[in-house]
Formats: sequence, C-alpha cells, structure tokens
Amino acid sequence: LKGFDHDFGNDRTQRFYGYGQLFLGIPYAKAPLGKRRFTLPEDICQYNERGEVHNATYYRPRCYQPFDALTPATDMSEDCLFLNVMTPNVSGNYPVMVYIHGGTFTTGGTDIYHWKGSVRNLVSRGVVVVTIQYRIGLIGFFTTFTERFPPNSLQYTKILALRWVKEEISNFGGNPNSVTIFGQSAGAAASSDLSLSPLANGLFHQLIQTSGAADFAMESITDPRGSIHQDRAQQVC
Repeated sequence: LKGFDHDFGNDRTQRFYGYGQLFLGIPYAKAPLGKRRFTLPEDICQYNERGEVHNATYYRPRCYQPFDALTPATDMSEDCLFLNVMTPNVSGNYPVMVYIHGGTFTTGGTDIYHWKGSVRNLVSRGVVVVTIQYRIGLIGFFTTFTERFPPNSLQYTKILALRWVKEEISNFGGNPNSVTIFGQSAGAAASSDLSLSPLANGLFHQLIQTSGAADFAMESITDPRGSIHQDRAQQVC
C-alpha cells in the first residue's frame, strides 16, 4: 500500500494539529459487481493481481445513493467497499476505533468525515481510526431469502470490514485486541446490531452509540409520511 503522512504541527490554537500516517481507499472485499452484485461480500485475497502497489492516497467513490440536501453531487459506484486507516505510527500498538457512518442506511460515505478531523481529535491522542463504507439502500437490503439474493448483505459488509481490521490492523500500528466500534444515527444502530450478532464475536471489544439503537426506526429524508405528519400538526395547532 502507498499512503501518505501529514504533520499539522503541535499548536493547539490552530484549527488542525497533530501528525498522522494515512491510508485511504483500501478494499476489504472483492468488487461487488456482476454475479457478486447481490451476494454476500467475499474476502479479498490480493489487492492487485499484477503485484502493483495499491494507491491509498485518496477516497474511493461512495455507494450509490439518492441525491438530496445531505448528499451533494459526488462520485458513486457499486464498487464501494473500501475503508480508510489513520494512524499515529504504523510501528505502534495503539487502540483502534472503527467508525460506521450514518445516513438512514440509504446515504453517506467516508469522505464526509475528512481525515483532518480524525488526525486532530483522535490520531494525535494515540488512537488508530478506521472509517468504513458499506452497502446501503437497495443493494444492501434487497433479498429473496435465497442463496442468490441472501438477506442481511448490508450487515455482512460491516462484519467483513471488522474481520479485515482484526487480521490487518497490526500492520498499521493498531492493537487488534482493543477495538471500539462507534457510529452516529444509522451507524449507531448498526453498532448496536453488531453487538447482538454471534458473527461479530471477537471482532470488537467496546461500542459507542451516538443516537440510534438496534430497535429504533427511522424515516427516509424523502418519506412522504414526514410531510403528512407536519401538515396534521399545523392543522391542530
């Protein structure tokens, strides 16, 4: 992998400070294209079959999602199962925090949470940060409950990402025996779901939920019921 490093300096009066070694756009699954479009994600065996160095210096496209106020125009692709690693030093043994983004399970991506903030808030304090992209929307939820179109594809992508962390994070200065998952909104619900899944046993050790749990429901941004409820509230008030 070819990543990069950046040093903001130690002046904490500045907006950004601290030093980090950064690896962006690392694939953790085989490209979910063609016959893999709706199947469960598969482990990646080799980053590049030609033996070339993988360029981990830029964010990869988000998973396909609708455009709305929270999702400005950006690159999208079905080939979107990538993660990013931000570390104080690849030769360390730091605790790891894996962030799962929110977005009602229909929007979002890791590029929203820029590495600059991760370096300032966590990496500079001795934490390895991993941000993951996962299947969302139709591609993540569609199922016929058959082997060809199995259920829970969305959740399996997160489990596969956590398996990658367990197996590979020591190469980036992270301690695989000290992994905390955390997320916001849908990401918090996903973290809660993972805490209940036997498939995630041993893949993480703590979790932080910042709004959202396994049993909460949400409306999409374009859900017409939200407008109906608002209209009714205005009528009675």
